[in-house]
Amino acid sequence: MTSVVGSPSSSNASSKTSTRPSGRKGSRKVRTGCLTCKIRKVKCDENKPNCLRCTKTGRKCDGYQTPLPRAQSSKLPNLAPELMSSEDYHAFDYYRVRSSAVLGGIVRDSGDDFWSGLVIRLTITEPAVRHALLALSSVHEKVIAIGDKPETRIPNTTFAFGEYSKAISAISKWTPPSNSSEPATIPLLVCVLFICIEFLMDYEAAAQVHISQGRKILSQITEAQAMASSPAAEMLRNVLVPIYTRLSLASFLFGHHPASIPDFFLGDWSVPFSFSSLLEARDALFGLLNCGLQFSNEIMPLVYDPTIPQDQLEGIVSRQRAILARLAEWRTSFAVLEATLGSKTALQDLLHMYYHTAHIWISGTLGPNELVFDDHLAGFGAIVSHAASGIAAAPSLRGRDAASFVFETEFVAPLYWVAMKCRHPMLRRAAIRLLGRREVVSRRENFWRAREYLGVAIKTMEMEEAHIASSPGAADLWDEGGGDVKVPVWEPPTFRVREVPSMANLSINEDGPRVPPVGRLESPDGSESSGSSVVTAGMEMMEELSSLDPDRLVAPFGIPAERRLRNVLVMQRTTGGARVTVFKDPGLGETEWKVKEFFWEF
Repeated sequence: MTSVVGSPSSSNASSKTSTRPSGRKGSRKVRTGCLTCKIRKVKCDENKPNCLRCTKTGRKCDGYQTPLPRAQSSKLPNLAPELMSSEDYHAFDYYRVRSSAVLGGIVRDSGDDFWSGLVIRLTITEPAVRHALLALSSVHEKVIAIGDKPETRIPNTTFAFGEYSKAISAISKWTPPSNSSEPATIPLLVCVLFICIEFLMDYEAAAQVHISQGRKILSQITEAQAMASSPAAEMLRNVLVPIYTRLSLASFLFGHHPASIPDFFLGDWSVPFSFSSLLEARDALFGLLNCGLQFSNEIMPLVYDPTIPQDQLEGIVSRQRAILARLAEWRTSFAVLEATLGSKTALQDLLHMYYHTAHIWISGTLGPNELVFDDHLAGFGAIVSHAASGIAAAPSLRGRDAASFVFETEFVAPLYWVAMKCRHPMLRRAAIRLLGRREVVSRRENFWRAREYLGVAIKTMEMEEAHIASSPGAADLWDEGGGDVKVPVWEPPTFRVREVPSMANLSINEDGPRVPPVGRLESPDGSESSGSSVVTAGMEMMEELSSLDPDRLVAPFGIPAERRLRNVLVMQRTTGGARVTVFKDPGLGETEWKVKEFFWEF
């Protein structure tokens, strides 16, 4: 989902504490203390491992952040492992100065020190972590040098793959340091580093294998292991489980179904009356989103089953209401937390975006077609509004060192989803414009390439709205696709259609219909940003909204159910475009998706 905050040394600006009044209550600015007290802006007693101020008031103490090393110094910190070659030193230093500061994105901006603290510390004692870190750093440096060019091969990966192999060898020999009952925390952490490497290399299949393997390891951990008071169990609960929970967005949304995370990790979906920190609120929300994604994948085939027993249908509706009720509780508790905070952060906007996305998604799960989304204009509007605010507020999206790749799913996915599911012409184009902003369009958030999904969103809008501007009898753009195949609805519209025999040998004409090439969009602030531009029913209509038929501003916005696209899968990237698989909902009384393939130019 980002970038260096100022510079890697910004948190260590001075070893001296100024005695000059800060201009707010208190004699001086406190730069130390636990994360919870810093967020609450109260003095921390700095008791280790948990401060007394938190524990005495019943709050969860989030521990202490490790300061980032200074970028100006070429000397490795004391916690650096024994390194053998100049290439090792270079890779470690690049990770320390650059990678650790940007991979976590907005989460890193908000005090999570996984990449800049925990991973580096473990290189001292864990060879598998050390080798995986060096491989990740090497790949990251080369990917950043290439830029936003998906067809370009990463040069000279010998060192990276050598370290990757060493990490695999080391992890195969790993045993718990104290006793065999401790959970497999190091394999789970190294698996996260492997996932990040595959994200960077754009190897979706390999990344999904690692996500599935990590979730499988989690599913095999016993409750006794998970709830132990050991440091390993605490790292598992507080760090690794939240990461694998958030990775649901990179798995379920791309048609994969990893093992479930055990309920004792996620609790009984209960939400506290108030959260002690933004990170606690984040973890609770993504836990609910994980449950919602599993629910929607499980029940999708049943939505179209006319023979489903009434008691089973009532059970599904009950589960849906339970998830929505927990989401409502989360929103209330989050409002209580926000009332205690000072200035607003980008993470707050991001959490609002995902709350509204989750609410709309779960609310529409039982809808038989795309018209169900027309009832959620307020939610779509909130996503767009918080996206604009969050993009403006995020330190990691601005400046010379703004990251082009982050591990987390942040702005691209929800903005793309609004552009696909919201048919209100103004809100849809607002989401597209935000995707085309300079700060966003060149970003990669794990699998999510902003420029690519901007192109998909624009082409989808063009295809759904083409009949509005066309003369009567004009050809439907849907008919220009190849391989008209119908697939049973019990297969979700996220699976790979190449597995269908009738599609396997389909030849798509790359000289056929295309999205016009990348052009320029004018951002709301007047600045230009690179992005796709559709001349026909695309961005020109932004200037013509005043002349729109009033019926286009109320549901169904001039786009009937049969013209709406359900999903678009990017199958294979080529120079200047991609092969895509497009799904439409079944017709009345039908039980098969309508599927076609196109070549779309980005």
